[in-house]
Amino acid sequence: MKFPYQERPRDPSEAFPNSSSRLVSIIPVTVISSDKAITIDALVDSGADNCIFPGMLGVALDIDVHKGPKQKISGLGGRIIEARFHNIRLRVGSVEFEVYAGFSFDTIGISGLLGQRGFFDNFRVIFDRTANSVIVKKRTSIQKLLTLLGS
Repeated sequence: MKFPYQERPRDPSEAFPNSSSRLVSIIPVTVISSDKAITIDALVDSGADNCIFPGMLGVALDIDVHKGPKQKISGLGGRIIEARFHNIRLRVGSVEFEVYAGFSFDTIGISGLLGQRGFFDNFRVIFDRTANSVIVKKRTSIQKLLTLLGS
């Protein structure tokens, strides 16, 4: 699956005085819990350890967000948020898979993060700046095994 980078506004700066936008690797993902599903845009983030979503999304999916196991997460700039983790399902394109994802009522600055655990271990991800796109390919069981073996 190939998703074009999305253009987002950004204020010009001393370093980039002529730049008023940036390209980001945001893809549509459907978050599923029991009989409810909501599609959002989520950032494919190789620097994120886990998949994280807003707490209100969990509430909308009838997840008792406050009852999940708690984890403090630090990000860029050392800011710490608290997330509660739950087993959910995600769908990207036609591929549906299980994920242990965090939900946070702290501001995460995006409608969702797709991180190493849960997303990158299920997909091979290629960030292609030349083509202005992110390419996401489902890993097969054989590919996972070969990756573990170092091939």
